[in-house]
Amino acid sequence: MQESWKSTEIEGLSKALAVVCIVQNAYGTESQFAARLDFWIMKLEKKYTVNQVIHALDIYTDRHSDVPTPSDIINILNPEKPKITQTEYIANKEKWAKEGYKSHCYYLGIMREFEAQEEQQRNEAKPITDETLLKLAHDSVKKIN
Repeated sequence: MQESWKSTEIEGLSKALAVVCIVQNAYGTESQFAARLDFWIMKLEKKYTVNQVIHALDIYTDRHSDVPTPSDIINILNPEKPKITQTEYIANKEKWAKEGYKSHCYYLGIMREFEAQEEQQRNEAKPITDETLLKLAHDSVKKIN
């Protein structure tokens, strides 16, 4: 876990973020700078160093004209791993078969990674239960009344 930022580091981030808020397009939103800085600190302080955040801020402003959010910075510093498609899975399965179904094979590794990815997606999907439906119906009735 990352240590808390020092006041001098926060001052450096504050200056960098202030410049970005002034120069980048805010698309009609008023910049409440203190609240924005507090939010950035809350979301990023325990995950990254100030230097990492400022570096990601620099990368973001090279590619975009708006003011970034902490999630934009997180996506730069910790990008999501590309998903393996079903087409890639099938192609690797065919290549694995051509190699004679070797137990230590690059293609088998990709297939297992795809299967783990699919399992994770199934586990993340929360089924709608009768209890959930009743709560939704109850909340809807409350709004109507």
